[in-house]
Amino acid sequence: MRVLYFHHLPFPWGRAHDVHVIKTVYYLAASGIPITLLAPLKRPYRNPEILLKHYGLKTPPQNLSFVPLPALRLSRPFKFTANRVYEWAVRLYFYRYPPGAEDLFLFSEPRLVRMLRKISPQNPRVLEIHGLRYFKTGSPLAEEKEALEGVSLGLVTTRALRDLIGKVYAPRVHLEHLPLASEVMVEEPYAGRNDPPLLVYTGQLYPGQGVETLLEALARVPRAHLVVVGGREKDRARLRDFSRKLKIPERVHFTGHLTPAEVRAWLLRADILVLPAEAAGKHPFVAHQKLYEYFGAGRPILASDLPSIREEVEEGEALLFRPGDPEDLAQKIRLLLQDEKLARTLAHKALVRARRFDWPTRTRKMLKLLESYLYG
Repeated sequence: MRVLYFHHLPFPWGRAHDVHVIKTVYYLAASGIPITLLAPLKRPYRNPEILLKHYGLKTPPQNLSFVPLPALRLSRPFKFTANRVYEWAVRLYFYRYPPGAEDLFLFSEPRLVRMLRKISPQNPRVLEIHGLRYFKTGSPLAEEKEALEGVSLGLVTTRALRDLIGKVYAPRVHLEHLPLASEVMVEEPYAGRNDPPLLVYTGQLYPGQGVETLLEALARVPRAHLVVVGGREKDRARLRDFSRKLKIPERVHFTGHLTPAEVRAWLLRADILVLPAEAAGKHPFVAHQKLYEYFGAGRPILASDLPSIREEVEEGEALLFRPGDPEDLAQKIRLLLQDEKLARTLAHKALVRARRFDWPTRTRKMLKLLESYLYG
């Protein structure tokens, strides 16, 4: 079996999903599976070693190859992407190098289903499902149902999302649960808190991520500081204004976009890592990449009590709070800052959780599913 991974957005793109795709292909190759990533690569990242180093990975495995493809993307204010350019590039590649009968197509963008069915209908298509457009429209979409039914196997990152897909679309395809993975960052977990205490949040900052709730909680915890990593400038500006209204601007630091190595450094400096997603839209259903990153940092975690988080957190791996409730979150922050034994226990169990389902483990489970449902 050879795997061809298709991704039409350029690397690095600056999103958590970038990291997921790169680590998926890297660890598949490291397990002995020949894999080729067909995607646009920004200069100078067309050098595989430079690209992998950006994501904190070592020398490319021998079985991993990259095929840089063009993608037409105009900068703002046009904000336009021509997927057709990527499709033509894939067609040209297949004209030169036709896929073999045992080649498997792997991808995580539903929009690629129709293209791959047209180009090479005989090859199995496996879609990693991280979300749905349904969350934006609030009603089922015919094209989304078509995409789900156009694959050979769907790998869904949470049971909550898998069950919702079955309820909304009832696709005639097997859906298998495959959680996200953690990358262990440290050998030993949290050793004691900073002075002043430091909270860290990483990820997008658009409404629904719950950062407003986190800022309101911070206002209730004197002396604690917060570092907010990532997000677009317009969202950072909105949250800066909100922190000024709460009279805590001097205790909130916005870093903007950072490299994966810089994000990792902030995670390892934290006393508490916070995931404050709200109980609305996609958040109760989808996997939260930052949760798995937090596990790997071996630090105490505070997370919203959502179905998608609850199913991945066993007792003692994180402390949960009521979504959208700044007082409950503030109370849990104070508890962790006052009870060092509890903080150390949470940190230790988070790191154990990361080791139990790391990237090599996820890769083995993925291969077992592929072999069982497609070649068994």
